[in-house]
Amino acid sequence: RAREDADHAAGRPTYILAVVEHSRDASLPAWRTVIDATDRGGVARFANHSCEPTCDVVAARARYQLLPTLSLVVVADVVKGGELTFDYAGLAAAAAADPPPAPGDVEASRTRCWCGARSCRGWLLRHRA
Repeated sequence: RAREDADHAAGRPTYILAVVEHSRDASLPAWRTVIDATDRGGVARFANHSCEPTCDVVAARARYQLLPTLSLVVVADVVKGGELTFDYAGLAAAAAADPPPAPGDVEASRTRCWCGARSCRGWLLRHRA
């Protein structure tokens, strides 16, 4: 998180994907997996954001696998030659408040969204859970 915070403070883009998984057992803590594709990664690192995404990020594990395998799974019709996109905020976008929060709030650090979707919320959430 230190590098993520330093990059953000310096205005540098980050290519960090954090996936938070919750157990069915509420007594267990959430599991946070962080992937940093700033310097290297799979082709999914080039997938763009959309407020009306065509894909979701899904975490899966084989038996005894510690780190999950993350996949982009298509959840909407995609026309031939169409773009595969996902919502960078994931499910956190649904819980975020509008209008933008007050300075100092966890989600006060938003980046303007240019996705062009009809339901574009106008910002990208910098999720810090």
